[in-house]
Amino acid sequence: MLKRGIFILLSCVFYLQLTAQVYNPYLKLEWNDSTDYNLYYGHLSYSDSFDIEINLDKDAYNSNELARQSFVKEFIDQFKTLPDDKQNIFFYIHGFGAHNTNYLKRNNTSIQKHILNRSDNNIGAYMSLSWSAGYVYLRTIPKAVDLGKYYGALMSDIITEAKKINPDTKVNLMTHSMGNRVFIGVFDVLKKDFKNAVIDNHIMAAPDVESDIFTEGQPLADIEDVSKNVTIYRHNKDMVLSFSSKMSGDTRLGLDGISDRCLDDCQNIKVVDCSLFNDVDRFDFGNHNYYYQSPTVRNDIYNILFNRTESLEKTREELRHERRLVLQFPAKD
Repeated sequence: MLKRGIFILLSCVFYLQLTAQVYNPYLKLEWNDSTDYNLYYGHLSYSDSFDIEINLDKDAYNSNELARQSFVKEFIDQFKTLPDDKQNIFFYIHGFGAHNTNYLKRNNTSIQKHILNRSDNNIGAYMSLSWSAGYVYLRTIPKAVDLGKYYGALMSDIITEAKKINPDTKVNLMTHSMGNRVFIGVFDVLKKDFKNAVIDNHIMAAPDVESDIFTEGQPLADIEDVSKNVTIYRHNKDMVLSFSSKMSGDTRLGLDGISDRCLDDCQNIKVVDCSLFNDVDRFDFGNHNYYYQSPTVRNDIYNILFNRTESLEKTREELRHERRLVLQFPAKD
């Protein structure tokens, strides 16, 4: 165990030097039942040409509690090495089946290269949270919330410890597809553990949850208690969510969006329609992965994370509501 700890620590220190002070921990949580998980963790490393290597420890701990405590300790050790002006955190919760190696590489490489590698980036820790709960979609829905409660406890510990070191640390979160279902479990934990909202910017990309998720009596009715600013990306030709809707017999937030009444009630939410363009880097079967494959959407994410309000206003237009927006192609010089 000691040798393993020393190896991971040295690897992370070397990795930090190579990636201009962006620490990229990677976690994989495997679901066995509602009280039994296996957590594996390591980090993602990038070459100068952004080839990615997934370094994942295959040893599981004897208990969830020990695994969580061990990772949080290693994370904080690395967080302390970050420059004072790069002590902001970006959590990313992957969707259903997104622990697949090829998907992980395409997805995280794109985010690292096109968003976090920019010169004015002030995010020093980008944490990729993946999970596995089988491949039967409908059975996975309740499991995802259980997994979220475990990840919520881990995130709560990290946020608490990071803010002890730097109270000004900003916390960002992106949740893709069914990762938004995982967030329901995370939400329950963060709401209980913190008196005030702790997530500064929350990006819900192609969310695979019900359209009424924010209404009274629904799981995220009090979203403002956890997330200060929420951006929902939707696409009216998202075929993956269309299939999900038909299987579950319910609407999907990333396909249908939310009502004007809900927007009026939830003042911290914006809905951004991404249906007008198809400028993805590679073929996106199902129009579901545009959030990292489209340069236009990636730039919008960048503007959100770094509070570039003027740039956001230039690339969005209102659609019948001041917080219902349509994303536009960038203006040509």
